[in-house]
Amino acid sequence: MDNDFVIEATDNHPFRLIDGNFVRADELSVGNSLMPIYYKIEKGGFYPNYEMLKIGKKWIPTHKYVQQWKEPKLSANSNYITHHIDHDRTNNTPENLTLLTRSEHSKLHGKDTALINEYNGSSRQDKKEFEDYIVIPTSAEIELALKRAEKAGIIKRKGNDFEIIDESKVNEQMRRAFDYIKDFLEKFGGTGVQECINRAYFDLLDMIVVYPVEDENKFSDKQGNVLPDAFLVKKGTTARDLAYKVHTELGDKFIYAIDAKKKIRIGSDYELKHNDIIKIVSDAK
Repeated sequence: MDNDFVIEATDNHPFRLIDGNFVRADELSVGNSLMPIYYKIEKGGFYPNYEMLKIGKKWIPTHKYVQQWKEPKLSANSNYITHHIDHDRTNNTPENLTLLTRSEHSKLHGKDTALINEYNGSSRQDKKEFEDYIVIPTSAEIELALKRAEKAGIIKRKGNDFEIIDESKVNEQMRRAFDYIKDFLEKFGGTGVQECINRAYFDLLDMIVVYPVEDENKFSDKQGNVLPDAFLVKKGTTARDLAYKVHTELGDKFIYAIDAKKKIRIGSDYELKHNDIIKIVSDAK
């Protein structure tokens, strides 16, 4: 090649020329111009870190292009997804690609899939083996894709689900991606990202959330903002400890606090509970 690249191929391997015609490897001659290939590694969108090929004016995932060549009929079926057997997104050799149904693909791509599948298929007695593990099926990719789609005005998230609000922005590839995401969310109850954060804070670090307010009746500050602040604190934190976290002077001049939900007065050594709403009363000016 004129760029010092070397291509190893069988004699009958077809090469596409710049004019669109194909020529066997053993019939190539000096001066033939091969069709250039433009590719990149996608940094974002719905295929982050996947290799993309430029076909005409469009960029499409290399693995989908190869699989369509390998199995054109099945690849056109939206019930199937192209899977990298070795889980390497850049290894797009035909032998490394296979078609899986959406449910089969979902099973393979949960966080710690083997552990999860083994756990889900185990008897109650067998599950004792996993008592020391926190197993959460997680997909940060799906979380990121949903955030980007929502920011672009394509979808609206509803808890652990979403709806497409602008069909004009959704092409066929995106629709397949959304179908896959729907399957994952329905099976695992969410992307797992928030659950990982919650379990890390509340279970592993023994944290709780409390809400200091100034108006114990409206659960608001002086401006009327409802639950304006949320404090992450360790279990065992007292009402006075919370006062110090809000402001040193509140802690120094603490008198008592009010449990806004129960409408009762509590002392300085009261241990806060998760989701407590607390008004602090002090001599602070």
